[in-house]
Amino acid sequence: MLEYAEMRAELHGPWEHERATARGRYRRAILWWIDIPLAFGLVGLAVAVSLLVRGGIGTASAWADVALSALILPAFLLGLAGLAVLASLVYLAARVLRWLPGRSAPIAARLWRVSRVARRGSRKLAAVLIAPSAAGAGLEAALRGLRGRR
Repeated sequence: MLEYAEMRAELHGPWEHERATARGRYRRAILWWIDIPLAFGLVGLAVAVSLLVRGGIGTASAWADVALSALILPAFLLGLAGLAVLASLVYLAARVLRWLPGRSAPIAARLWRVSRVARRGSRKLAAVLIAPSAAGAGLEAALRGLRGRR
């Protein structure tokens, strides 16, 4: 029985073959444009450092400063990228807040009309519900008053 990885490696149709060739081209492009230049750069850096150390150039403190700079630089760049993202979000929020009042004015007008109708209806409903209760309380108070006079 074939393992899952082996089953996925098999090509099942023409679209799979096209995708496999595109993936191969992509991997070769990564090799030539990223991996090989990175390897040459690292080898060149190692050769330069070893030549400088053999020549007695620099002290331990100087090399520690260079290493610290090499460690701080990626963190600085990530922080700068985060700051750029945050600044763009603030800019977009400002644009949306400038755009929003003009677009929401018709909605606000409709909501104001609905609110006015709801207040008017609640006042009428309250009057209908409270009037019998108030009349009953007044009648009860009047009856109490008549009983108390006898």
